[in-house]
Amino acid sequence: MSPQSTSPDSYSSLISFTPRQRLIGESAKTAETSNFKNTVGSLKRLVGRTLSDPEVAEFEKKFMNAELVDVGGSIGVKVGPHL
Repeated sequence: MSPQSTSPDSYSSLISFTPRQRLIGESAKTAETSNFKNTVGSLKRLVGRTLSDPEVAEFEKKFMNAELVDVGGSIGVKVGPHL
């Protein structure tokens, strides 16, 4: 989770990865159109779940633009090969 720079009590739900930087929140939203495959969001609802969870397999994977992967029993997100 990445804290928002605008408020220490809120967490961004959109992060965009580029070869040189990580964009969070509003700047990630701006970059989403040109960097769609490496921009991920709505991950908070996956915290504490696994890939074997039937709801994740049936519903969540359909709405994610990045590939969900298993990371030590938890859900992770795979972004571009250069990152």
